[in-house]
Amino acid sequence: MNRPSRRTLTDEEEAEIEKMADSDPDNPPLTDEEIASARPFREVFPDLAASIDREIARRERRRR
Repeated sequence: MNRPSRRTLTDEEEAEIEKMADSDPDNPPLTDEEIASARPFREVFPDLAASIDREIARRERRRR
């Protein structure tokens, strides 16, 4: 499978993306404080993470 080529965004493209993100009232960018307080999914939802792991393992066993 060929992957599409990826290129680095220009400063102008990056600025336009940031401008659009900043203007979205339903999904504002995270603050530095919010980023600093983020915790790993497995730490916050250990039971759900374990359930997902079991389901992935079950599907892998069925493929064999």
